[in-house]
Amino acid sequence: MSMEELGEKLNLTHQQVHKYEKGSSSITVGRLLEICEVLHVPLSFMFEGAAVSLESLQPRKQQVPSFMNEALATRQGLQLVEAFQRIEDPELRRRIATLVAAVADRRS
Repeated sequence: MSMEELGEKLNLTHQQVHKYEKGSSSITVGRLLEICEVLHVPLSFMFEGAAVSLESLQPRKQQVPSFMNEALATRQGLQLVEAFQRIEDPELRRRIATLVAAVADRRS
């Protein structure tokens, strides 16, 4: 089956199918399942011969700045973060963050 035919069956452009094939566009599990259905192959077929580790499937996490680790290592820092996470109102959270930053700047 050509990329054009696959694209037609998936309602995608030839360019998008090509990007999936090259790996320049990420593909959702749902889209991968659609492709498997069109090609009449099981999902496991897509991974045959691939050396895939669970680590490689995890999103890359940004490195946590050292000051965050230091803050979370204190009881007060952990209490502050835990309490802040329980606040559901985004506007209130923004105001509290602004207040804490202003207090910190004033004391410096």
